[in-house]
Amino acid sequence: MVDLGMALFSQKSCFFVCAIVLFGAPALHAFYFIRANSDGFGSRDNIAVSCLRATDRMLYAGTSNRASGEVWAYDGSDWTCMHQGKVGRTLSTAINSMACFKGRLHVGLWGFNTGDPWEVWCYDGTTWRLTNADTRGRGKTLLMCCALTVFNDRLYVVATDAFGDFELWSFDGEGWQKIIGQGCATPDKLGHAANKVINAMAVYRDRLYLGVANQKIGYQV
Repeated sequence: MVDLGMALFSQKSCFFVCAIVLFGAPALHAFYFIRANSDGFGSRDNIAVSCLRATDRMLYAGTSNRASGEVWAYDGSDWTCMHQGKVGRTLSTAINSMACFKGRLHVGLWGFNTGDPWEVWCYDGTTWRLTNADTRGRGKTLLMCCALTVFNDRLYVVATDAFGDFELWSFDGEGWQKIIGQGCATPDKLGHAANKVINAMAVYRDRLYLGVANQKIGYQV
């Protein structure tokens, strides 16, 4: 008989997770965690890290913040704030998604506070620029960009109202194309009315996979 126990304890701001197999089983696994940032990046208003994105050189973090979502960058030693406050005229209390595309960091915003449609902004190392002004009026009025993924040299973006409607768009660096939604070759909601949102995307073996929430028949990939 094998009994598996787990223990979690902290010491000097470091966390240890141990999985212990009893009754003579040989396996012993230990995991050692170190906190990488100061509490809330120095602000209690940063209540969550809502997304993370890594490159070979940098780790990026987007926050949920009562005042406005923030974007932070980590080089392995120090954190630098890349953005605070409004992005353009949009106040987004959460940075929900990030992707690095064509050498620039792209972030997806949440417009529920202002009623603005979803936006994707990119950072060139100096300034932030709105990339999707031309998508307004070409689809439904959806307020959140909840997922960003790069596939075949295009940036794929999920826009949603967070309650039951969504679209999938792609960006080649110059223009935008709607992939899933009304008027597309791929039917609205992927052909099932109960599909609520694409809330996850990943590239695997040269294919783009979509995770779709559906409370009636179950989650789909």
